[in-house]
Amino acid sequence: MPILQDGTKLELEKVLASACMDNKTVFLTTLNKAWIEKDSIFDLYLSSFKYGIDTEWMLKHLIVICIDEEAYEHCRNTTTLYCYYFEIEGVGIANAANFMTPNYIEIVIRRNEILQDALHLGYNVFFTVNRYAKP
Repeated sequence: MPILQDGTKLELEKVLASACMDNKTVFLTTLNKAWIEKDSIFDLYLSSFKYGIDTEWMLKHLIVICIDEEAYEHCRNTTTLYCYYFEIEGVGIANAANFMTPNYIEIVIRRNEILQDALHLGYNVFFTVNRYAKP
């Protein structure tokens, strides 16, 4: 049974349906403000799809879960990716999310809710994780 609230779930369903392959497979990753600077780890991540051997097609099926407004705007303005804004109340770049802090744990729990809903909706998910704290 899906666990996200109705409005959030509907938006997630739209993004999943738009990005999925014929077999309902999607690639998911997360992004926050810490990773949107020029030549960031996110840029390197995207480049790995472009320059890998037969991997560029995967970008058409990549959904970027943005956990703050800055990341969402960056995603929408600089890429042709599917960008999904999922605000986590009380957790932002101003509140460091170092490993095992309350913010970190909240992000992991909420991210897992998205993954769980995607699976409940019948999607196959490849998920990549990155660090949430500022490098």
